[in-house]
Amino acid sequence: MNILISSIGTATSVGFLKLIRMISEKHYVVGIDLNDFGYTAGSQLVDKFEKVPLYNDESYIEKLLHIIDKHKIDIFIPIHDFEVKKISEEIERFEGNCRIIIPTTDVLNEIQDKEVCTRNISELGITCPRKVDLGYNDKKIVREKISVGSRGIQILEYNEHEHNLEGDVFVQEFIKGDEYTVDILNDLKGNPLIIVPRKRLEVKAGVATKVEIIKDEKMINDCKKILSKFKIPGFCNVQFIKTKSGENYFIELNPRFGGFSISSSLSSINMVELFLKLGNIDNNYEENMSKVKWNSIVTRYYEEVVYNEE
Repeated sequence: MNILISSIGTATSVGFLKLIRMISEKHYVVGIDLNDFGYTAGSQLVDKFEKVPLYNDESYIEKLLHIIDKHKIDIFIPIHDFEVKKISEEIERFEGNCRIIIPTTDVLNEIQDKEVCTRNISELGITCPRKVDLGYNDKKIVREKISVGSRGIQILEYNEHEHNLEGDVFVQEFIKGDEYTVDILNDLKGNPLIIVPRKRLEVKAGVATKVEIIKDEKMINDCKKILSKFKIPGFCNVQFIKTKSGENYFIELNPRFGGFSISSSLSSINMVELFLKLGNIDNNYEENMSKVKWNSIVTRYYEEVVYNEE
């Protein structure tokens, strides 16, 4: 199978690539990125590297189509949120060229509107941080209304009432507790094949480096409710904060493979292998969940790759 992965300079893409290599060395993997070859480790780990412009460049889609045709790509995995959105808006141009498993533009729009997404998830009976105003006399979170991931988040202390807020934002109460990310793989209709929560034990520069795989039935059931509302084929992840009292607060829904999602595969089954077979396998949710090694600790380390232009 010929596979195309975007943003190959990110840890997310390298994790995805590692899982592909665990399946078979016979898969031919092309990686694309903004940077030149050798200026990211991932560019030297794929079978072929191609440089592409930024997702909002007018030549971006044409360049992708050229690469897909040149390397006879069977499946394309966009990694970054902005890439996923751009490609969903142009999905008709890829039809007949290769397979792309991403949500529709309507679903992505609803997810990226953080205020609307939070309100809809709250209506499912899932606990979310309350919406407050700047006069709220406690610690609070200021979020961009339209954004991806944790981009644009500001934390204000309890006595910070005056603040220079730019753009369209909304404010939520700050929830203190342990951070969890739930890695999910769905079938082509958005039904879950596996749901694996992981607790962040260590974070460096905003990236998780140590996690524990936790069987939290309430969190898993909340994710099932979310997936009943948002039909997301393929990968997605949901972020929660668990308070000391044991209450789970929904924080974020991301329609993509996560930065440390490889940890859930390493402690269960290879989700990328299942992903590449979507449409050709039955929904074996219970069987897949039985293979999760709960309470596993997964840590990561950095490895250097050298590039010499000479």
